[in-house]
Amino acid sequence: MSTLQSLRARAIHFSPSVLLLAASIFSGMTSVAIPVHLNAAGLSKLEIVCYFIASAVIVVSYSLGIVPRVARRGYPAGPLRLTTALVPIGTLVLLFGASKPFYLYLGAAVMLLTTTSLPQVFGRVAAANPDSQDGIVFKLRQTMVLGFILGLGLYSAAAFAGIHPLALSAACATCCALTAWSPYFSRSIPVRARVQPQPRTAERRKATATLLVAAIAVVAMMKGVDTLRGIYLPLFAIQSGMPSEAIAPLFIVTAVAELALLPLIGRCTSKWGELRTLAAICALGIIAFCMLFVFRWYGGLLASQVVYAAFAAGFQSIGVVLLARVTGRDVGQGAALFMTVIQTGSILGAVLPLLVPGYQAGIFLIAAALCLVSVGVCLVAQRVEKSTRFA
Repeated sequence: MSTLQSLRARAIHFSPSVLLLAASIFSGMTSVAIPVHLNAAGLSKLEIVCYFIASAVIVVSYSLGIVPRVARRGYPAGPLRLTTALVPIGTLVLLFGASKPFYLYLGAAVMLLTTTSLPQVFGRVAAANPDSQDGIVFKLRQTMVLGFILGLGLYSAAAFAGIHPLALSAACATCCALTAWSPYFSRSIPVRARVQPQPRTAERRKATATLLVAAIAVVAMMKGVDTLRGIYLPLFAIQSGMPSEAIAPLFIVTAVAELALLPLIGRCTSKWGELRTLAAICALGIIAFCMLFVFRWYGGLLASQVVYAAFAAGFQSIGVVLLARVTGRDVGQGAALFMTVIQTGSILGAVLPLLVPGYQAGIFLIAAALCLVSVGVCLVAQRVEKSTRFA
C-alpha cells in the first residue's frame, strides 16, 4: 500500500471522530454564544426561556421522527449529509434574524438538525463494534469533550478578535458537513435487532418498569441541571459585571477537567454500575451549585466548575448506556432516546429559574435541589436492580 493510500485509509477510519469533533466544536461555541446573542438582541428573560423551550420541542421531534427511521435503514449516508449541510444555513439565519421571531425560530429549527448527528454516528460506530459498546461510548465522548473545549476556546478568541462567534460556528458546521461526505459513511450497515426484555414474573416486570422510569427521570433531571447552568451561568456572570471574555473560561475549565475525569468515571461505572455512579456524581453536583450560590468572586466560580466537571462527564456518557440497556436498544437509538429525554430536562432547567427574579444566585439552589432528588432516585433504583438482579 502506497503512502497516499495509507493516509487515505487512516482519514476514512477517523472520519466519525473528525465529524464528532467538528460538531462538538460547534456545540461548544454556540453553548455560550446563543444565550449571549439573544440577550444582546434585546430578548427578555421570558423570551429567552421560550426560545429554549421551542428548541427542546424541535429536538424531540427530530429524535423521535428522524433517527429511528435512519436506524432502521442502517444509518445510510444521505440523511447525515443532508442534515449536516443545513446546519450552517440555520446558524446564519439565527445570527442575522434573532430580533425577528420568525427568523429566530426558523434558524433554530434548521440549526438544531445538528442534534441528529450524534446518534447517527454513535449508531454506526457501535454497530461496527458490537462487543465493546460501553467503551466506544466513552471514547467518542472523550472526542466530544475535546471538541467542546476547542469550541469554548474559539468562542473566547472570536470575542477577543471582534468576530461574531455564531459566524465562526457556521464555518465549523460547514466543516462538519464536508466530513459527512467521507467514504466511511457511504454505505448502510447491518444493525442489531432490538433486544426485547422478557420478564417472567410480576416482580421482574415491576423491576423493569421501575428502572425505566428511574432512568428517564434521572437523565431528565440531570439534563435540567445542565441546561440551567448552561443558560443562567453566563447571564449571572454578565449581571455580576464580568466581561463576556471571562465567561468562556468557566466552561473551558469544566471541559478540561471533564476530559481528565472520563477514564476514572468509566472505571467507576464498570465497578459500581451506572446508577450508583450517577448517585455519586449527583452528590458532587450539589456541592458545585452550593459553591456557586456562596462564592461571588471569579476564583470561586472557577473552582465550582471544576467540581461540576464530574457531573457533566458522567451523566452524558452513562445516560446513553443506561437508557440503551434498560430499553434493549442499540447505542445509536439509545443516544436518540437520550436526546429525547434530555429535552424534557432542558425545559425543566429553563423554566424553573423563572421562580427567581432576574439572574440571582438563588437560581443555583434549584439545580442543587434537582441533584438531591436525582441522588435519591438513583439509590432507590439501584436497590431495586440489586434485589431482582436485573440485567
